[in-house]
Amino acid sequence: MREKRGVLVALALLGIGAAGCWDDEVTTNPVDAGVDVRPDTSLPDAPLDTQTEAATETGTETGPETGPDTGKDVESETTNPDVVEDVVLPPPSGTIQVLTINDFHGQIDPITVKDKDGYTNYLGGVAYASTYFQKERAANPNTIILNGGDEVGASPTLSAYGTDLRDEPAIVSLNYLGVNASNIGNHSFDDGTAHFKDLMEIADFDYVGVNVEDPKNELGGHVVKPYKMLTFGDPANPIKVAVVGVSNPETEEIVIAGHMGDVKITEPVAPANAAIAQARADGAHVVLVTAHIGATGLNTDGSGAPIGPIVDFAKNINGADLVQGGHTEAEVNWKMGDVMLVQSDGQLTAYNKVLITVEDGVVTDIQGSHVQVLGKKAITLSASCKDNTAQCPTGFECVAEKLCEQVIEEPDPAVATMIEPWKTHVKELFDEKVGTVDGVWPRNGIVERSQEVPMGDIITDAILDSYAGLGIQIAFMNGGGIRDSMPSSYKPTDTSLVRVGCSTTTPCDVVLGDIYSILPFNNTVVLRDVPGSVVWDVVEFSVSTVEANHGRFLQVGGIKVTYKASAAPGARVQSILFTGDGSNKPITKTDTTIYRIAVNDFMNTGGDGYEMLKEEVPTVPWGLFNDAVADYIKKVKDLKTPEPFQRIIAIP
Repeated sequence: MREKRGVLVALALLGIGAAGCWDDEVTTNPVDAGVDVRPDTSLPDAPLDTQTEAATETGTETGPETGPDTGKDVESETTNPDVVEDVVLPPPSGTIQVLTINDFHGQIDPITVKDKDGYTNYLGGVAYASTYFQKERAANPNTIILNGGDEVGASPTLSAYGTDLRDEPAIVSLNYLGVNASNIGNHSFDDGTAHFKDLMEIADFDYVGVNVEDPKNELGGHVVKPYKMLTFGDPANPIKVAVVGVSNPETEEIVIAGHMGDVKITEPVAPANAAIAQARADGAHVVLVTAHIGATGLNTDGSGAPIGPIVDFAKNINGADLVQGGHTEAEVNWKMGDVMLVQSDGQLTAYNKVLITVEDGVVTDIQGSHVQVLGKKAITLSASCKDNTAQCPTGFECVAEKLCEQVIEEPDPAVATMIEPWKTHVKELFDEKVGTVDGVWPRNGIVERSQEVPMGDIITDAILDSYAGLGIQIAFMNGGGIRDSMPSSYKPTDTSLVRVGCSTTTPCDVVLGDIYSILPFNNTVVLRDVPGSVVWDVVEFSVSTVEANHGRFLQVGGIKVTYKASAAPGARVQSILFTGDGSNKPITKTDTTIYRIAVNDFMNTGGDGYEMLKEEVPTVPWGLFNDAVADYIKKVKDLKTPEPFQRIIAIP
């Protein structure tokens, strides 16, 4: 039996306004009451008359509630014919559909992922997601779309490149998809508070952040707290849904120093619980919490239950019906007592669909599912399907000499028109071919944060090569800075380029857009002279949370690291050998030998927790990581997958 969370709302027909209903005697202008009255133009085909929004800085209702029903017959106590009897409406009932996405990162185009059966899956993309969402809204007009943060930052070139774009396409895309509310992720501050404020001003949805403090109004007063109220169903007797936003308390540690200004992210549990209590007191029948806090894996007890900070947070929250996670791009669809805990894969490749049943103002059931945004599947044959030498699998169509495709969903054609100016803007710069690669080098938020990967080797080799004349000996690259696979999700306009089916016999073409999609932060190279003891401390910190897949895990060049994952954090590194000059000289914990290392400007300011590298006056950086990598690939031309890996060795 679910705890009764509904309220009986008595609405008077004279002199009183209610959420979704306006009374001139209460307020003659909704805007004056702090209410969002912007029309939703993002999905013109979606039903617009079933939803009204009431969001204010205080989270109060758009009209006052009436007092409790006295049970009195007004007409029986007065002879005044102008007095109208109060009408007590029954508590509302209905089904609310919540669609949740997180960590979009401006991934406007689909990405391609090869499955275990050899099929290439086209996942995500705004055009395919729009088709899915329109069908969901058609099935249930009482639909809310929540974004779990990091819709911007670490974005591919199509959204992020240059002074003209700067992730505005990501916000415009979410406007088009009909997002209702978003929390504030750490990547919102990648380009500073002023830029994030500009992005918030073009968003048609509200940002909610109950633990976001902005004492100097650097975000322009755009953060809604303690909650945003949405209403659905009968405007005279709606289902009220409150959305509480929570940001990650670790944000300051993983944002470039100074980019948050005076904005602070506080401990989230106490303010979230206070906001939920206030929302319930203000008449919310349903409370949703969207948090940029994530799961890190599954429990090893066989239950399949998620583990990680979002689980710890949810256990301490009282009165919520749904808690949405984000930040770690993990798949979660789990019932914790009366609370549904959800989280989706990032880059719009999937979403969670949650159906919340409300009966007489009380949530009686919640059911969730994970939906993959799959547009089409493709497979490359060994012989031609055009001349019937080979046959496509059942359900597939031969679309090229050896290529078969199966359409799962048609993309929304309006999206192609919307994104065409952005594609035109970037294609002249980023369609340039720089080399080839003999396989797909995956990036999934796990491998590059827990082990040596080919892209990490190439990046660090590129830095060592580009700055060899300056005496560089060791290069580091934080795994969290690698944001795409190779080949990447970038879509060149030149369709003659080979982009799928990468192999040693049919290598894929690498274009400049791949480099900028893999390294989207425009980080600069910083050269530092440090003793070997600091190199040891840096590597020890790198592997200190390897099981949690944190972005601090380093890809390395010029050294060979052996570590013991089962040892206690702080005592995991077993050996470090300097391989840059071929000597394999040991670097020890107390080494005083000076080494010239290269890091990015993010790490150099203490980013990802590298306090041992933080300088009071940061060393002046050199060029971009992106440029060094692009020049190196042009020089090497044909990238080969290293086998076996030799730089980072984990032992039991």
